[in-house]
Amino acid sequence: MLFDTATDPWEVKNLTSAPDQSERLAAMRERLKKVMIETRDNGVVPEKMWPELANNGPIHCFVASEASSHARLVDLAFQAASPESSPI
Repeated sequence: MLFDTATDPWEVKNLTSAPDQSERLAAMRERLKKVMIETRDNGVVPEKMWPELANNGPIHCFVASEASSHARLVDLAFQAASPESSPI
């Protein structure tokens, strides 16, 4: 959600669908994606899959490994969350 807290302090009007905010939202999504990849955010891996993927070890070891294709997982998560996305 995106709000203009200067004019809408109660955050009533969500601006995510406003055409004049599309560039801002795209830039924010790209920054978030970049940070998620750089920090190897494990939030894109379903928790139920952790034991299998990490061979019953900590999930951060799997996410940090080359085998995880972490950047691809982040891309898939963003595709799935995109309003323009079709079913994966």
